[in-house]
Amino acid sequence: MQNKYIQLQEIVDTTVRTLGGYWLPLSGLARVLEELGELGEHIIRKDFSDKFATELSDIQAITLCIANQYCARVDISQYSIEKKFSLQELYIKLVADCGELARIINSYEGNKKLKPTENPTTVEKQISLISCDISLIAQM
Repeated sequence: MQNKYIQLQEIVDTTVRTLGGYWLPLSGLARVLEELGELGEHIIRKDFSDKFATELSDIQAITLCIANQYCARVDISQYSIEKKFSLQELYIKLVADCGELARIINSYEGNKKLKPTENPTTVEKQISLISCDISLIAQM
């Protein structure tokens, strides 16, 4: 059975291609940052309406776009979270994981190359971690 994230990636790919194609990866990262900010505003206001779910879905869709652009297959089945996190802790984890994704993409597409001492993870692993964060937040 195909993992649900691969199915989601296929749906995102079909939708994006129908709408005219993908953004540049750095533009995608800017959109992730925008959505993270909007999600944070909802958390601060304790507004967990449909708009909260929409912001979370937007982050998922945009990161799946980035995964598709790098031929990365997202799979959260390998990640198990032992510790119970509060919503605020999960949000901070999501921000940190998106920040690491930005470091990776910026080294590929931007002008900030990695230092010889830096050993980043892969786009595939990082977006899988982000998807895991999103899944945990959605379950709260």
